[in-house]
Amino acid sequence: MTSTHYYPSDLAAALHQRWPAEALPLPATDVLTQLISALYQASLLFEEGRAVECHVVWATQAQLEAQPVTLLDFHLARFAAPRAWNEQELRRLSPAVQHPSSLLTVEQAPGGQLQVWGMLFSEHEWDQVLDSPGRVQLAAPQALLVQVSGPGSLIFYYGARRVLTLQRGRIDGHGFLQFPMAWGEGRFVENHLLAGLLGNAPLPAAQEELMVQLVLHMQRRALTRLRASGHGGLVVLVPTDRVAALTAPGGVLRPKYRLVPAGAGPRYRAVVQALVRRLGLLPKFAR
Repeated sequence: MTSTHYYPSDLAAALHQRWPAEALPLPATDVLTQLISALYQASLLFEEGRAVECHVVWATQAQLEAQPVTLLDFHLARFAAPRAWNEQELRRLSPAVQHPSSLLTVEQAPGGQLQVWGMLFSEHEWDQVLDSPGRVQLAAPQALLVQVSGPGSLIFYYGARRVLTLQRGRIDGHGFLQFPMAWGEGRFVENHLLAGLLGNAPLPAAQEELMVQLVLHMQRRALTRLRASGHGGLVVLVPTDRVAALTAPGGVLRPKYRLVPAGAGPRYRAVVQALVRRLGLLPKFAR
């Protein structure tokens, strides 16, 4: 079995393909390759015994100052002399921009070489996910932002929007928030069971949308809590009508601590069914 791994030039091409049409154009592929190459090499280094983690924004001072933001959104600090763009300089500067609210600002100098010209300080944290506790709503700079989150791990953003993720040499598109959407849509049987409905009649469009959004919300909350705990864990998604068989003695899934409802049934299902019944009383959502 062969696997495809991506290199800086591949990442540059993929980023050009996925870059939002309404955004400022990305630099030429060769320039973008230089930017990504140094970031990737820096991600493999260590500073003071810790893997390099940092945040970078590709923009000139004029581009950042021209954006319609408030004083609270972000502010800039310029180095007295620009620093060279290479992995060793990134390694040395990384402790100052390890926190998501601090980013190195990078541009192409008149001579064609890349340089670090300063730092951007913002209260917006790009590595947050939807439904994060205390999620900051301040505006993010509308530019290319890159987060180095570990060895060989790069996340590319346009402002607050995640565009592309590189992990273990593979491109993951929008990261883990992509799979719950695919799972939540079109789950006819699961949605009907969750809503407590019988028969083959489809749910009204508004109720179907409610079911999908509730499922996505619960999945995001579970992933957020798991991620914030710092202990790791495993989330397994299976069809509703297969849970009993898969978790039965001798089944594929063998939970060490098995839980059973203490009342009439799972509380989440009871809440969803109450919401569906309440919506059914409203003229706009009635069948």
